[in-house]
Amino acid sequence: MHATFFVVGKRLAYSPGLVRRAFQEGHEIGNHTFDHRPLTSLTDGEIVAEIELTDEAVMAEIGRRPDVIRAPWGLADTRVAGVVTLTAAWRQSV
Repeated sequence: MHATFFVVGKRLAYSPGLVRRAFQEGHEIGNHTFDHRPLTSLTDGEIVAEIELTDEAVMAEIGRRPDVIRAPWGLADTRVAGVVTLTAAWRQSV
C-alpha cells in the first residue's frame, strides 16, 4: 500500500535519504510548506516562497517537484487557494 507523505521543507535536512527512500518505494511526496507557518497569516509573496523553497528541497532529494500541497493545520482561504493555484499553474508552464 502506498501513501502520500507531506514534507516540511526545512526538515528534509534532518533525515537525509528518508524522503528519497519513501519516493523510491512508490509513495507520493507532497509539499507541506517550508516552515509550517499558517498560510492565512502570510503575504502572497511569503506563501509563494514557502511553496517554492519546499519544492526546491524536494527536487534536490528526489529529482522532481511535488504534485500536491497541503496547508499547515488545513488553514487556507480563497486568497491562499488562489495564490497556490497560480503558483502551481506557473510551475507547469516552465
